[in-house]
Amino acid sequence: MTAQFPGAPKHLPMALPFGKTNIANANGTFFALEDSTNEYVMPAAGSIFGFSGTLNGSLTTGTLTFQPTINGSLAPSFSTAALHLNAGKNSEHFEARRANYTFNAGDVVGLIYQVEDTVDPTTRDANALLFVLLESVDL
Repeated sequence: MTAQFPGAPKHLPMALPFGKTNIANANGTFFALEDSTNEYVMPAAGSIFGFSGTLNGSLTTGTLTFQPTINGSLAPSFSTAALHLNAGKNSEHFEARRANYTFNAGDVVGLIYQVEDTVDPTTRDANALLFVLLESVDL
């Protein structure tokens, strides 16, 4: 397929928004734009190259760990790459090298959070972004 715009880039970076209100003291999944949807279907092959998260206030106890998923499972190699939000930190980001965390066209990507210790208060809201790079895209 020929690019419709001469000189157009073949790699398309995208920021996918996620969020969750009133995070309880239990593991969970972030929602995409609607409360009933928690993943995005990728229109082309590519890779996750970063993610970020923030809470609307500090936690007094416990830690929330944010991690990306591919097809509902923890993204390979992200078991040690995570955001850790706690009493001392209510926002953080993680950057990855391109092609380390890859997906195929049709795969779904998302973000989960896990609770360490007792998270309090349970009225905190969270926003998160998952940064993906779609490859070989003809514009």
